[in-house]
Amino acid sequence: MDTEYKITSKALLETFCAEAPVGATCVYHRGYLTKDRDAQMSNLTDPDRLRLDALADYAQQQGKCGILTLLQRRIGQNAWEYLAVRTRQVPV
Repeated sequence: MDTEYKITSKALLETFCAEAPVGATCVYHRGYLTKDRDAQMSNLTDPDRLRLDALADYAQQQGKCGILTLLQRRIGQNAWEYLAVRTRQVPV
């Protein structure tokens, strides 16, 4: 993977989907996504957890549409990087 972008909000991922070239890769979360999204298990503040929830939901939606391919890369015990690769152009 050539260049990886760090995405921290749904708005940034929307821009990535609209403007990034096919093959571009972004990291949209580092950690344990299922745990970090859970209100009882997460160590994130409520605003950060809700921001992550919206970001992850949007990534999943774009994955189902074929705009992104979602991947995980293990970076430690119970820790992953969550990647999104731009796979096709958005219809105009």
